[in-house]
Amino acid sequence: MIDSIAHNAVEKGTVAGLAIGIGDKHGPLFLRGYGFANLETRAPADENSVFRIASITKTFTAAAVMMQKEKGKLRLDQTLADFYPDIPGARDITLRHLLSHTAGLHDYSQGGYPASYGKWSTADEFARGVLEMKPLYDFPPGTRYNYSNGGYVLLAGAIEKASGTTYAKFLKDRIFLPCGMTATEVDAPLDVAVRRADGYSLIDGKPGTFRHADYMDRLPLSAGAIRSSATDMLRWSAAFFGGRVVSPASVAEMTKPATVTGGTLVGDARWWPPGFDPGKPPAFATDDNYGLGWEMTTFYGRPTANHSGGINGFNAMLTHYLDEDLTLVLLGNTDNGVVEPWSGLIQQLGSRRP
Repeated sequence: MIDSIAHNAVEKGTVAGLAIGIGDKHGPLFLRGYGFANLETRAPADENSVFRIASITKTFTAAAVMMQKEKGKLRLDQTLADFYPDIPGARDITLRHLLSHTAGLHDYSQGGYPASYGKWSTADEFARGVLEMKPLYDFPPGTRYNYSNGGYVLLAGAIEKASGTTYAKFLKDRIFLPCGMTATEVDAPLDVAVRRADGYSLIDGKPGTFRHADYMDRLPLSAGAIRSSATDMLRWSAAFFGGRVVSPASVAEMTKPATVTGGTLVGDARWWPPGFDPGKPPAFATDDNYGLGWEMTTFYGRPTANHSGGINGFNAMLTHYLDEDLTLVLLGNTDNGVVEPWSGLIQQLGSRRP
């Protein structure tokens, strides 16, 4: 069934290449690639092909914050003013707000940022650009939920100032290498990466009409800049949910739905994969909330910790079933390319019980 779902997506031309991984705490149960990592050279996509995972990066950023918290170097109630005191209202924003997208900070992907937005490559440079942003906030901190990539970029600054090293080096030394993730890095536009998949877009959204995705001269750092493989992403899930990155208590805290003023669940987070209408979530999803770096969603009655990612030329999904410690990973090298096969596999997994 997995093969037929994946082959169908490639044959229909909705994705150039696709890598699928299914695993549990003991290791991979299924790992395979489909289609092409490069359409021009006809290099096949496989489980070790390297894709950009976009916003799944946020799961690593949140884990890095919690690692520093466990060392006593950061606190979730610590305010943004400790790191960026020049940002107006920084004393009202906590790290918990940033992690749960309840800070109210306007999301740069929704417009309103100054011309300098496209020129930053560090959290400090981004923080200076924030000073020129209009609007700066969409609502008072802690009162609502709204997905904010900018909030996660600022978290890199907190990690760096607490650890005394760069965000990229912290993740490599403290997460990637200890977890055996040999193909995973914080990416940069000009990096040479072994087994890197090229990214594609569909011309006018028409299946089978591929072109190279628009070039990005900067990547969104701690909000979405990591590159990885299906093999490595299963290693990440097994290590994280196995309590080998942060403590089981921290895992539980990160996968607990966040609340806003009055103790109300953030509810209806609706951060669906690119390709889904945010106002019309798929019918098979219920109880959608956000924790700390993870989206907490029930698919076909089964609770999951989930995150999607979309960036020029790439689309990714990681869904971890909390009721049986099972992880599904899909990585694709075409805009919105994993949405259809992911939906099909979620349906298949939803029809079974542990």
